Amino acid sequence: MSGVTTISQWTAIAALKQVNIITSWVRENMQQRRNVLIAALQNAFDKSIFHPPASSLYVFISLQQLGVTQINSIEFCKLALEQANVALVPGDAFGKSGFIRLSFGASESDLKLGVAALADFCKTAHI
Repeated sequence: MSGVTTISQWTAIAALKQVNIITSWVRENMQQRRNVLIAALQNAFDKSIFHPPASSLYVFISLQQLGVTQINSIEFCKLALEQANVALVPGDAFGKSGFIRLSFGASESDLKLGVAALADFCKTAHI
């Protein structure tokens, strides 16, 4: 006995009429953010080569690329959140043990800050 509000219906119609413009804008912005994240990782962890994903909003990287050898990805993500205020997802949740998943859905400045905090954490945590 409820329905979608009129303004939501008009917004959906407008979005459908502009789907090509919106899709192009989103694709270009996500590619730029992906490139910013990969460049920030390359600069912060200069011993590793990070490859951009062909699609999606996520990058999987191995803990070894970050110089982490003492703990698993679940514990690493927990410590990164608690000590560096960086939210990551353990690769174990996707069948990729020893990896972490990063999203590049945030702003470019937040991505750079997040990678910098992650790099500082990895260098000081001795993990």
